[in-house]
Amino acid sequence: VCESDEQRYYNWQFRKNLVWNLGLRLESEYVPSFLGDQNKAVNFGFYDKIAPRVGVAYDPTGSGNSKFSLGYMVAYDITKGNLPISAFGAEKWLRCFYPLDNPNVLEIEKGDPKKAFECQNLRVPANDLVDPALKPMQQRMLSIGYERNLSGNLLFSIYAINKHMVRAVEDVGRLVVNNGVIEEQYTITNPGEGRSVDPSWFPAGLPSPITPRAKRDYKAFEFGLEKRSSAYFASGNYTLGRLWGNYSGLASSDERGRIDPNTNRDYDLPHTSKDKDSKDVFGRLATDRPHVFKFLGWKTFSARRYGNIDLGTSFIWQSGTPLSTQVPILTSAPAFSYGRGNMGRTPSFSETSLNYGHEFTLPEFNENQKIRIEWTVSNLFNQKTIVDKETWLVHPNDGHIFFSSTASVFKGYDPVRLMKEQE
Repeated sequence: VCESDEQRYYNWQFRKNLVWNLGLRLESEYVPSFLGDQNKAVNFGFYDKIAPRVGVAYDPTGSGNSKFSLGYMVAYDITKGNLPISAFGAEKWLRCFYPLDNPNVLEIEKGDPKKAFECQNLRVPANDLVDPALKPMQQRMLSIGYERNLSGNLLFSIYAINKHMVRAVEDVGRLVVNNGVIEEQYTITNPGEGRSVDPSWFPAGLPSPITPRAKRDYKAFEFGLEKRSSAYFASGNYTLGRLWGNYSGLASSDERGRIDPNTNRDYDLPHTSKDKDSKDVFGRLATDRPHVFKFLGWKTFSARRYGNIDLGTSFIWQSGTPLSTQVPILTSAPAFSYGRGNMGRTPSFSETSLNYGHEFTLPEFNENQKIRIEWTVSNLFNQKTIVDKETWLVHPNDGHIFFSSTASVFKGYDPVRLMKEQE
């Protein structure tokens, strides 16, 4: 992936207690192709990626003891190298099934797809399937804050934060049969826009529009207290937040952190974004933690001629994460048949760590030469907390549930009942 950018930033201090920061970032980017007859599979120009940003700081009293702040920015993602590898011809994946017509499996003739009774091409190049209306992945971020120095270097802060994903870039798939070979075909598009909501892209009989817009919104309030001096530092922070939507991110939290950005499972087949009643699935995402408390502190002690000793500790407590039943439908691509968070949450998580540092000099050292020894103990109390659970509801014999067609999935189904019927 190749990128170039231009950036401009301007600062204005209208008054002693009021400062404005304005910035503008322009980017151009192209995603290469691995097919010989095409160099660029996707191309975004400077006008496709215009990213303004604004910052304001205001001291209402002019004394330097308090500050209101506001920050707003538009950010565009740089397309990751995984997209051209998996979608534009670099990676090959042909799965073929051959008859067991010889008791010696080593002598079975394989490797020729024409002699297989079924083949699946799982890496059809998507060069000709890129949505002409494709736009770059975009996110908007807004923060509003207030800070006040209460007394004795004790700083209080409160921030409201909103991160809103405007659009994602993902592969939206369908199953087709081409010359007797079942193919997974993917268009590179913006979910909920363009080709992803075009009925002609999908098999007949599906509801329209079929693909929901990718949503990933984070809203939070952060409260903080901080006290520092030359000999010690202490900081406590509490966050009340919500991560909501249907898009699990570039490192897919719905797939335990699968790192296949822009080609995750979120929209691989029309039903993966629906529940068992054919409704769009939205809810708290897999890394949502409503409550998070953090503490960090250290203090320096003088050991006289033996130097200085730093003793520090950190502590974190946070809510558990949502657990959602995932059911493989038609293929290994799972659906949230019962919605998000139907299995509750993992237990809350906490951990305490300790850090010891000793800094000293030797007689033969220069003034600016020192030796520092550090010792860190993570998870000081050896706490054990479950951080994930198995949430897949899998057919005991075949792995996934069968349907006569993709369209029949949208008539509604009961996963458990179908698994019993298909034993």
